[in-house]
Amino acid sequence: MQATTRPSVIDFHVHAFPDALAERALQALFHGLPELKAYTDATRAGLLASMDAAGIARSVVCSIATKPAQFDPILSWSGEIQSERLIVLPSVHPADPAMLEQVRHIKALGFKGIKLHPYYQEFYMDEPRMMGLYEVVSDEDLLLVMHTGFDIAFPHERRADPPKILEVTQRFPQLKLVTTHLGAWDLWDEVEQFLVGQPIRMEISLALDFLSPDEARRILMNHPAEYLLFGTDSPGATSPRPCVSSRPWIYLWNAMRPSSLPMHPDSWDCADDRNCSELEHKSPCLKVQFVLGHCCWVVI
Repeated sequence: MQATTRPSVIDFHVHAFPDALAERALQALFHGLPELKAYTDATRAGLLASMDAAGIARSVVCSIATKPAQFDPILSWSGEIQSERLIVLPSVHPADPAMLEQVRHIKALGFKGIKLHPYYQEFYMDEPRMMGLYEVVSDEDLLLVMHTGFDIAFPHERRADPPKILEVTQRFPQLKLVTTHLGAWDLWDEVEQFLVGQPIRMEISLALDFLSPDEARRILMNHPAEYLLFGTDSPGATSPRPCVSSRPWIYLWNAMRPSSLPMHPDSWDCADDRNCSELEHKSPCLKVQFVLGHCCWVVI
């Protein structure tokens, strides 16, 4: 089999901070969380170095305004680091009376979208004050990346669970929502019940290491490929892969492969001529290629 051209991989969920704040931010983020380790120094330079090591072409940098006063400094820094390789999403705070106008300003400056986090920003996805935000984000044709599911660093509250996700997406069908952590972190049984098969975008970070192979394969193979996005949540992870792996397709292949097939393919094709002609092998192989390599609507 002739080797398939390896596509440019987009990491849809990363974090970075200004150099002067990065060390302090890492300490705060990972305090009391032995399950997670930082695999970059959380600076722009550290992120780009990790992208080079992992073969990542572009990354979506997600910022979170934990209080309204952070809107302006985050917006300013976002403009400084925005580049061909870094697609930067500023943030607004739901408690800010100027939130809707800020979203319009973000659009006017040419950013692709915003990032929200219901735990750090203390909101529930389905509360009334959020409806106006979803409407403006939809009208401005912006991307909304939102932490969904529980959060490993907080008590488990149902702030953005699969029923709420389904309700919001049905009410705002034009909303370009990207759910994180394979739909909803640590609520994957409900992801299967409510979200799998729906036109709802999911990035996969901090999920596959917490799922059994059968659970991961069921969700990944039964959800439309065009609504699956590769993501790492860099700098944090439970293991070096895929943040510093030179082959992120291996990470996805191992999650999607049938148990009868081997782990860790050596080539991008995932198989030789004989194996790849078998439907059970070809299906996950092609899906891995599609998820990592399709032209994401956010960067067109």
